[in-house]
Order: sequence, then C-alpha cells, then structure tokens
Amino acid sequence: MTREIFDQHPGIPIQVVDTIGAGDAFTAALTSYYLQGAPLPVLNEAGNRWGSWVASQAGAMPALLDEKREEIQRTIAAVRA
Repeated sequence: MTREIFDQHPGIPIQVVDTIGAGDAFTAALTSYYLQGAPLPVLNEAGNRWGSWVASQAGAMPALLDEKREEIQRTIAAVRA
C-alpha cells in the first residue's frame, strides 16, 4: 500500500438499530485482515461489512450465529476474486 493507492466503498445499506460497537467492529475487521496481508479492497469490504452488521443489531456485542458469520466471510472473500 502506498499513499497513491486508494479504494472507495459505496457502503452497505442497513437499517440502523444501534451504533454502539460498530466503529470497533470496523477497526477490528480492518486490522485483522490487514495483519493477514489482505489487499485494500478487501480491507475496505471487511471493515464496512462487519461495522454495518454490528450497527444493524442491538448492543455492542450482538450474538453472531455461525451461518451469519460464514455469510459475511464469504462476501468478504468474494472481493479477493
């Protein structure tokens, strides 16, 4: 990554329920994928995908069903392709 490279993300339309924890989820996802060596578009998708999911739920640490986690991970992985 360099200062000259950028990536725009359109955002993920959701019905906001509670924004508490959404920024933390965004940062955690971005950091996790960064440490795995993911490219910028994947970092952007991961942060936006996890942050939006948390904002669509009640509470800072909503229960996460395995099916939802796998769906989000598949969506993020599709960006790599």
